[in-house]
Amino acid sequence: KETQESMVRLGFTASEQVEVLRITAAIVHLGDVSLVMDEARGEGPHFDGDTRAGHACRLLGIEMDRMRKVVGYRSRIDPISKALIESPHTQESGQGVVLTICKALYARLFNWLIGRINTAMERADDSNL
Repeated sequence: KETQESMVRLGFTASEQVEVLRITAAIVHLGDVSLVMDEARGEGPHFDGDTRAGHACRLLGIEMDRMRKVVGYRSRIDPISKALIESPHTQESGQGVVLTICKALYARLFNWLIGRINTAMERADDSNL
């Protein structure tokens, strides 16, 4: 409640407040996911239960199947044949992908917030002159 009141005082629209909270919730959900391997099937890591990852995907507007593929497999183009090659991630590298996504989301949100707050502060300074 205090956070939302602060955002209102800084001039955040209702839509901006919802977006900040939505992205923050998605980061929290993604940060809590666990990955497991099924060595016998030779597949990349997958989510240990899809609940947290599913919530994050819904909050971010991302298809769950796309998130599974990004976390489970590394895609690259063969320089000679130009064919797409997909290799399974290890459990560790899959977890690294998840953490990288979280860090990127957090960095973009943080930078946007700082810019938005600076703009609000400049407006406040201009109105006090």
